[in-house]
Amino acid sequence: GHNQEGGERTKVIRPTSPRWAIQVSQRRMEDERMETKPSDEKGELSYHYWKRGGHNQEGDDVGLVQPKKLTHDEANLLHQSSSGSGSLWNAAGTFEEVCVTKWAKGRLEDLLTQVQSKDPHVTIERIKECNGDANLWIVRGKKKCGFDFEITLEWTANVQGEDINGTIKILEASPDTLDELEFEVKAIDNERKQGKHLHTEAVKRARTLATKLEEALNAFYVELQNK
Repeated sequence: GHNQEGGERTKVIRPTSPRWAIQVSQRRMEDERMETKPSDEKGELSYHYWKRGGHNQEGDDVGLVQPKKLTHDEANLLHQSSSGSGSLWNAAGTFEEVCVTKWAKGRLEDLLTQVQSKDPHVTIERIKECNGDANLWIVRGKKKCGFDFEITLEWTANVQGEDINGTIKILEASPDTLDELEFEVKAIDNERKQGKHLHTEAVKRARTLATKLEEALNAFYVELQNK
């Protein structure tokens, strides 16, 4: 067009989305992004989260807020996955490790102390020691599991009316050894007082527990795979 003096008028058209506005928008999107990572602190489900503080009313960046530990309920919710193949924080399913040793030791105690031999004169009394660990892994969206324990149980055998106490040690219990477990069985009472022949018979009876212990450990492995 032309102005009143007949000169040519130039109209300046401003972009609807100026570059500075796009940059601010992108920065705000980055600031609002939440990172969630597992913590190595106490508990099997312990998480923290980090979040940008965003901007105040004047538009200034307030920086990074200090990490805040999630509550137990929040950690449990975060740990759950809609697909059953990892925690929500690991949506890509790249790699995740979950320690389930506490659960595993409790479950092993339940299963192994309930073992009954075909010989009614020998029984498992309790787990004396259980050393090792159990873990779940999420690798590229697929769940894997493993464990490695050395377990010592106490047993009592009745031979000719005499109760004789002993131990049976599972030297290495892992997925790779379930078909060929090694057991170390011995009596721990005073052999001189009770007699060598009674101890020999008690150990023989305690060895009958091995097959049932193998079955219990295989059942434990199935439970771990389905956890």
